[in-house]
Amino acid sequence: WNSFDIPLTGYTPTINLTNVFQLKLAGTPFGASTIFLDNLYFFRAAPLPISLLNFDLSILGDNTVKLFWTTSSEQNNDYFLVEKSKDGVSWETLIKIKGKGNSTTMQNYNTIDPKPFSNNSYYRLKQVDIDGSFSYSKIISAHFNSNHITQIYPNPASNQISFSEMQDEIVIYNSIGQLVIPKQQNVTTVAIDQLENGIYYIKAGNINYKFIVQH
Repeated sequence: WNSFDIPLTGYTPTINLTNVFQLKLAGTPFGASTIFLDNLYFFRAAPLPISLLNFDLSILGDNTVKLFWTTSSEQNNDYFLVEKSKDGVSWETLIKIKGKGNSTTMQNYNTIDPKPFSNNSYYRLKQVDIDGSFSYSKIISAHFNSNHITQIYPNPASNQISFSEMQDEIVIYNSIGQLVIPKQQNVTTVAIDQLENGIYYIKAGNINYKFIVQH
């Protein structure tokens, strides 16, 4: 069985719980493509305790991981737990950060993981409401290379970025995947003063690293 939600917003004419409407399912009767329907619910979605605009990370030059997120609004938001994992299955709490309670303005949060796991570190946010209910963010990850983080600094950067060790080959893409700096070989620094402000990705081998240009 598969479970999925069908939002009833955005249709013309508008569908709401006071309407009479038909739900039709396409399928071959009693054939391989037959669709069986079970446990059909209609409900009004409760307002979310927070509106999360982003949740992301950057690898800093001192072997730490910076995690940052932004909310556009908060309702009865008690606190966040930043959780980390070696495998994306078993989780432990990195830090508890107090929420703003109720807010209609943009709120920025950040924290540092001083001791990331080797190979890969996975992170997620657990948002806990004042009444104890909670929800999780998407999972993000910091990727390691041969049991260490390739340090990229400074981050954000304005004129150039440097690497903690010689990179055999790198290329740099912008946030929509366009190549902005072609192949560079055997480098420890790359000039980025010609790049516009924004988010960029360095591809070194089969790993992508994120950095920010801020002039």
